[in-house]
Amino acid sequence: WEFKEKNYKATRDSTGFGLYELFKPNLSVNNLGLYYNICIKDFDHFVDRRAFVLGSDILSQMLIAAKGAQWRGLRSIMSPMFSSGKIKSMYPLIQEKTQALLDYCDREKDAQDVIDFDDAYTKFTLDVISACAFGMEINVLQGENVEFLNAVRSLFRFNFKFFIKFLVFSVCKPLFTYLNVKSHNPTMDYFINAVKETIKKRNEGPPRGDFVDMMLNAKKSEEQKKKDGISSSFVLTDNTIIAQSVLFLTVGFETTSTTLKFATHLLAKHQQQQDCLRKELQLIVENSED
Repeated sequence: WEFKEKNYKATRDSTGFGLYELFKPNLSVNNLGLYYNICIKDFDHFVDRRAFVLGSDILSQMLIAAKGAQWRGLRSIMSPMFSSGKIKSMYPLIQEKTQALLDYCDREKDAQDVIDFDDAYTKFTLDVISACAFGMEINVLQGENVEFLNAVRSLFRFNFKFFIKFLVFSVCKPLFTYLNVKSHNPTMDYFINAVKETIKKRNEGPPRGDFVDMMLNAKKSEEQKKKDGISSSFVLTDNTIIAQSVLFLTVGFETTSTTLKFATHLLAKHQQQQDCLRKELQLIVENSED
């Protein structure tokens, strides 16, 4: 970062500057107008990310690795999951898990007079994502499914062997592909199998209207288009659904729990802002139709 910042300051009056990552040329953009065009206005022309082979047929189908028509197809399916209406429909589930969090904090306070919010928010986030996105009631706040919780923690724990493998992979991707070496954390296989089991149960049971259901419905829609003779370069298989589900879990978990931890820390340090926020929330609840 310091290296790029130094180059930016030296070329701030220019449109951008170039540099090499070993033998690969890179362009960094300085001009905010051009940056806006690339990331927002003309983003449909810049959807492809750098090649990032994940060493797994399933994980390589994640949205972050998709290109062109495949990326656009996946994006159009996943975007409704984050609409205000969809999030509002999840409110009862989130409220239920929030109450479970409050009960957990009460138990911890009574037991040792200290609450480990790192642990509390880790469990809370996992419960919410699992329930809202996959219809899985893992209830780690109640002490259930410890194996699932440990797998998540292992996924985000620093692994020196994996770190070295990732560095080598970023330099020599063809060798990794040729040798069929996995570049992802082995714990990821645990989540792949968990999502596979969820999809299997969902195909056999009633719908829940969650992320998995949306993906399965999109798959049926694409299959129907093919039967009707409508050609499409977008491909949606069970493995594609598994890849997006694992991405949803891994990307949403750490970011959400970390944000909650920092927010709690800042609110605890600034009582006046905490009181102001509480009043605003109470006002919203009082004026809410629900």
